[in-house]
Amino acid sequence: MLSALSSLVVGAVSSSEPQERGDGSASNSRNTVLDALPMPIFVLDGDGVVTEWNETAAAVLQIPREEVIGITESEAAKFVSYEDEGVAKTLAGKVLETPRSVDEKYDVIRKETPAGIVYIDERTMENGAGETVHTSFKAIPIFDDDGELDAVIEVVQDKSEQVRRREALQDLVSEVTETLVALGDGNLSARVDYDLDAARHVDDELLRILDEVNEMADRFEGLVGDVEVHASELTSNVSSAESAAREIASQADEQRAEVSSVRDEMESFSATMEEVAASSTEVAQASSRARNNIESSLESTKETQQVTDEVKRRSDNLVDTVADLEDEMAEIEEVAAVISDIADRTNILALNANIEAARAGEAGEGFAVVAGEVKSLADETQSHTERIADRITAIQERATKTVDLVEETHEDVLEADEAMSETVDSLSDATEDVAEATDGITELSRAADDQADAVETVTATLEDVNSGAQEITDISEDIVEVTDEQRAAADALAQNLDQFDAQ
Repeated sequence: MLSALSSLVVGAVSSSEPQERGDGSASNSRNTVLDALPMPIFVLDGDGVVTEWNETAAAVLQIPREEVIGITESEAAKFVSYEDEGVAKTLAGKVLETPRSVDEKYDVIRKETPAGIVYIDERTMENGAGETVHTSFKAIPIFDDDGELDAVIEVVQDKSEQVRRREALQDLVSEVTETLVALGDGNLSARVDYDLDAARHVDDELLRILDEVNEMADRFEGLVGDVEVHASELTSNVSSAESAAREIASQADEQRAEVSSVRDEMESFSATMEEVAASSTEVAQASSRARNNIESSLESTKETQQVTDEVKRRSDNLVDTVADLEDEMAEIEEVAAVISDIADRTNILALNANIEAARAGEAGEGFAVVAGEVKSLADETQSHTERIADRITAIQERATKTVDLVEETHEDVLEADEAMSETVDSLSDATEDVAEATDGITELSRAADDQADAVETVTATLEDVNSGAQEITDISEDIVEVTDEQRAAADALAQNLDQFDAQ
């Protein structure tokens, strides 16, 4: 535009007094172009006279063209000038002074363009309404073919809107930057706050960006709030999990200790049961031997009775011996009664032993008492059995004497025969009682063996439980370690969130 404008002005000033041409074609053409431009423009010739003044200048400055055309630069300066060192001058007037080095004399900008040299100066002033006006002045010197100054074009532009737009944009950028920095520093309440009056100088697209920044800040604040809630819940849950894991580990340790104690007691109980079983077996064997001995004695007595039948006639002298034999047999009956009573008590104890065995897990000591009593009764049974054996031996000796006496007297044999009949009956009863006692003791021995096996099974189960408790303890310790790590992570997250001020 400046190039075309320069060419137009050069052509105009090169014409011979174009203002006085009758048709006015050159002036009209030049004015048409200048009037089409949206900024105030005027032209000075080489002598500093105003030769052009477009309609925009007339409208903006409210100075009609006819009042300006033909006046000097100094006169025009009061309309389109600013003070420089206390003197009102136009930029075009400064170019008239030193057209090729204005920038060296005055503080203006010089630019080389295809249209030639362009001098630029910007000033800030107040208009009549007291508003700050930002004005840009551009002056273009026009030289003839000889390099002499022919004219100067000056373009006056009101850049207030552009400056306000730039300032508003800078303010908004600063506000956005400060808001983002504040958000980054943890102030979640920071928002872009801009002047609506200043914002009218900014494009709607930029204003939408500001709204989006605020919306982003709202979402970010909400997100951080949600994260804080979840972090708090996470910390609480991790603490609960850690407490539970520690409690599990503690209980597992206690359980393992209790199981170990029970296992030790069960092992001791198992040993006791094995001793009871062994003792019961010995008693059963002794009872069996006593039974065999009694049965053998019974057979011998029966044989003796058969012999005495043959010599009944000579058994009269055996009365005294038979009386003694009856006394001995009375003791045998007492012993047999004791054995019978022991057998009964043994049966009862065997029943109690079975009952106590069923409750062995809760009352092992009770079973130990019963087992001790069984052993005591077994010893007593053995003692009486030995007495029975002794008495049987005595009976055999008496029987030998009886045989001799039978040979001497039939009357003694008759009495001995009667006594032997009674002896056979007593021995038969004793045999039955001893047999019952032997069966009971054998059953008790078998039950004791079964109980010992059951105790061993329980002990093995306790070993498995103890191993499981140890495994639970190990797992609980692992859980505690993991929850410690989770709590550390949750604490770190909480500390990071604490940096954000959500007020």
